[in-house]
Amino acid sequence: MNALIKAEDREQISKYGKLKGWDICNSLGLQSFGNVYIMNDYIDIEDQKIKEIFGEEPLLCRTDAPIGQGYKMIRGRDVKLKDINNYMKEVKQCTEDGVILVAKHPSTVLTGHYVPRYKTDGAVMIVFEKNTRILIDYVGAGFDVGDITRGKAIHTAIEIPWNSIYEKPIHNYRYSGIMGEQRFQISDIQYEVSRKNRIKELTDNLKESDKEAIINSIPTKTPKLDYALFEKVYTECIDKVIYGKPQTSDKPYGIMLNIYGDKFCVFEVWNIERSIQKDIELEK
Repeated sequence: MNALIKAEDREQISKYGKLKGWDICNSLGLQSFGNVYIMNDYIDIEDQKIKEIFGEEPLLCRTDAPIGQGYKMIRGRDVKLKDINNYMKEVKQCTEDGVILVAKHPSTVLTGHYVPRYKTDGAVMIVFEKNTRILIDYVGAGFDVGDITRGKAIHTAIEIPWNSIYEKPIHNYRYSGIMGEQRFQISDIQYEVSRKNRIKELTDNLKESDKEAIINSIPTKTPKLDYALFEKVYTECIDKVIYGKPQTSDKPYGIMLNIYGDKFCVFEVWNIERSIQKDIELEK
């Protein structure tokens, strides 16, 4: 198998958890990123064809593994082509079956220029618990959806009862405010801690080197999920999922997105199965 293959083959797509989630995302018409390549081994970074595909801007690199091995993988990063083999080395230390899903960075695709993760305009995770509720978790500017999925930060959370999901967005937004237990808002003191932890995460774990730029980019004011953004999330994402009815199990599933200016990039429709250890792993 080639070390770098375009994600077009249905068998390959169904093999990997995040890749399968990206494919479902596209089938629902959710705004995602463009062509994805599966990198399963080291590549020749001097190859002219590879240079033409990826260019010089940092690339979106998401680690993936066959379904059931997702728990083994390290966090995705924005990586320049010249550094991608070093990143692959880290991936293979997690599991020999690990791969990197490589694509042009969504910020480059959506805005025309690269936006580092500490300059995003926030992120949202939406979890659908069928016949029970929808949960919307939000983090503000300078944070990304990985902070939510890994339990590192939530700045605003809104719960929508399942019997209200077809109501107009304004109804659900107002109702969550009236019913206090259906909306969480981080306090100013809690946010200050969250901001410090984010700066540390970016510099220590995600290899971002410009600490001064990071500090200046992440707002000191506590972020809130306002109605304009809530409505946009509802109309561009939630409606497409509840009316599109993706092929998922009855277990909770969700979508995860970063915000770049006024544009969303939905990374995948996430199913819990992609990270659950296989029975053979559980028996060890």
